[in-house]
Amino acid sequence: MSDRIMVVREGEVRGLISHEEANQENIMYISNRRYRVMEGNKKSISYYLQEYGALIALVVLIVGISIISPEFRTGSNFLSLLRQSSINGFIAFGMTCVILTDAIDLSVGSVLALSTALCAGMISSGMPVVLSMILALVIGTALGVLSGVLVTKGRLQAFIATLITMTIYRGLTLIFMDRKTI
Repeated sequence: MSDRIMVVREGEVRGLISHEEANQENIMYISNRRYRVMEGNKKSISYYLQEYGALIALVVLIVGISIISPEFRTGSNFLSLLRQSSINGFIAFGMTCVILTDAIDLSVGSVLALSTALCAGMISSGMPVVLSMILALVIGTALGVLSGVLVTKGRLQAFIATLITMTIYRGLTLIFMDRKTI
């Protein structure tokens, strides 16, 4: 019986764990991430930066902006931040689903631009706002389905299919908007 286990993957030492910590979950976790062998249980600064760097940067940024601008801490600003980031959150969720299937969708931004332009056009022509938004969502969904059909039924690579649809959707947006911004 061993008192330590060295986890090696693709010729690279990924970690060293004690016999007590050795279970399938821990071994898989260590083998699937960049893990530097450390002396005993000491963890280096680079380990913490690698694990928590993004969170630390976010906290430092929030604290720094809060000190510089007290208006940043207000509830209305927080709601504004949530509103502004919600669009990107929805897109990121959709992209996560696409990436989990080992695919890529380059047309997401162009679908968003075309749907938004059409929504703005419908609203400015007098259509009710709620109906315009619903139609924009339906149009965006249909455009996404078209890309999916090109990949699944047309047997095109996702990269190529979405590059084609991105170019088409971007062109349609430019035509519809007469090369003007909203």
